[in-house]
Amino acid sequence: MDKPTTMGAGIPMYAHPGTSASDWAALTVDNSPIDWIILNQDSGPGASEDTDLYNAAREVRDIGVGVLGYIPLNYGERDDFFNNADAETYATRGITASFLDQCPADAPNLEGTALTVLRQRQKGMNFVVINPGVVPVREYCDIADQVVVFEGDPAEYRAATFPSWMREYPADRFVHLLHGVPDIDTCAEMIRLARDRNCNTIFCHSTVYDPETNTWDGLPAYWTGQARYLSGRPRR
Repeated sequence: MDKPTTMGAGIPMYAHPGTSASDWAALTVDNSPIDWIILNQDSGPGASEDTDLYNAAREVRDIGVGVLGYIPLNYGERDDFFNNADAETYATRGITASFLDQCPADAPNLEGTALTVLRQRQKGMNFVVINPGVVPVREYCDIADQVVVFEGDPAEYRAATFPSWMREYPADRFVHLLHGVPDIDTCAEMIRLARDRNCNTIFCHSTVYDPETNTWDGLPAYWTGQARYLSGRPRR
């Protein structure tokens, strides 16, 4: 997976190329500051491959952008039999990285989550991102390639505090995901904050969070500006 030399976006691409073709095309623009996108068909790999969706993801992968297969852990409640099966399915379709959503963040679930990540690697996932969406117990940051330590809106992000031990890790370890970011000026502010907070991978979307709808429905209207702003910020 080729990371840009500047800050990069980690994009939950939960939109289908059949309805969001221009968004998918934007992901294949040369030298775009994108660390990775997430492929998600029906909250997983899909029982049978959606050819249009997977082919669009492969086009993104073929220009050097990482493609992560979505797998929900249900905060440790989902059996690894299903997590492993999802990883195997992704691997057979050429996807060799995974995004483990709804990841636990507490100490009692640490050992089980570490075992899940290990099994993902054994099933062919050579890059694993976990998403507790909050700062977890520190040891979670040692078991995965990246950890989503913030998922929320601009007001929550401005008010957020992060423990000092996080600066002992490289900035490439952390991901911040923001929804409800209304415009490019606010997006630029969020990117500046992310870099100051020792994070290289961030994505801002304008859609306001609603548990009944798809928050990550493609790219925001200001994506070109977001990409330009990321490209002007060297990785920490």
